[in-house]
Amino acid sequence: MQRCSKCVTPTSYPKTHLNHEGICNYCLDYENIYSNWENSKKDNIEKFIHLINWAKKRSKTYDALVPLSGGKDSIYVLYLARKKYNLKVLCYNFDNGFQSDIARENIKSAVDSTGADLIVVKPDEKLLMQLYKHFLKHVGMFCPVCMRGIYYGQFSIAKQHKIPLVLKGTSMRTEENLVPEIFQDGSLSFFKNVLKKFPFTSDIRPFLIDRDLKAKIFRAIYLLSKGKYIFGSIDIQVPEYFDWIYEDIYKIISNEMGWKALPDRDEHVDCLADPTVHYLRAIRCKALTPNTLRYSAEIRSCQMDRQKAINLIEEEKQAGIKTKYIDYFIDKLCISRQDLMSYMSNNLRHMKFQRDGLIMSGFNMIRKLI
Repeated sequence: MQRCSKCVTPTSYPKTHLNHEGICNYCLDYENIYSNWENSKKDNIEKFIHLINWAKKRSKTYDALVPLSGGKDSIYVLYLARKKYNLKVLCYNFDNGFQSDIARENIKSAVDSTGADLIVVKPDEKLLMQLYKHFLKHVGMFCPVCMRGIYYGQFSIAKQHKIPLVLKGTSMRTEENLVPEIFQDGSLSFFKNVLKKFPFTSDIRPFLIDRDLKAKIFRAIYLLSKGKYIFGSIDIQVPEYFDWIYEDIYKIISNEMGWKALPDRDEHVDCLADPTVHYLRAIRCKALTPNTLRYSAEIRSCQMDRQKAINLIEEEKQAGIKTKYIDYFIDKLCISRQDLMSYMSNNLRHMKFQRDGLIMSGFNMIRKLI
């Protein structure tokens, strides 16, 4: 199997291209964006401090909202917000119906240790499972439902409590490179496009909540000005401002926040459906193991040696699929393994629903030009 000579991304992964040195476009993009990271650390932290000072001046009850999943990144964001920068924080958790007991324990420990407030949004589980099944059946994906739920809670709570800053633990610098062929986020346009073609009869109006037009304009101004002009409520990706070394993060959140991993993994410990997500991705791209893209991301950020990643990938191949998680997932959705495979028979059909709205299309075009 041919792979990138720098990371471990296989050439069969969609939209992967190698240059004359055998380096993939994802590594080249990363280098282009973050090549000056070491020299810009001080400036990045100063930018973050500027943002939190701005938030403190505008806040009433809370300076920041932290979406808290119970995973390592969101727990570390809460640690930074409360214990390092002493922000008044409201945490928000969306219980997606697949939340692990470890995630609940992690959330409770983190909230107790920091004194932050917490709101848990838990939709009717029967309705949620039906909605997952609906999307899985018609587009071969169910994650957009969960992400849509996370978004509507974030938008609603930030607006209700007039919170100026939303702090997230996701970032292109630390996350997997996910392409449209294997991944779809919770964009409202995608969600509506699917429901227009395949109506869902139950009331799911909360899932259709999005930023209002004013908030979208303020966000566009913030992004297009590269943070120079700040209005309304903004959300920022915290790893864009700090070193994000997982060896250090694990020690800090374990000692300071009482964080624990699952017995068989430390990635996405919050969601018991995550192994099924990777199982479905492997159907779309057979060369992927559950952690191939994660290892590639850690190689780019100099947190893993390439040979070690290759060895771990071989171990994953030998271990095979964790069927207990697949069985758990299909039992929750009241479907069979045969149903699951039939839903994946045309595994690219979700892409025809990925059209952005006119405003966002124009916005994305402008962003590419700056």
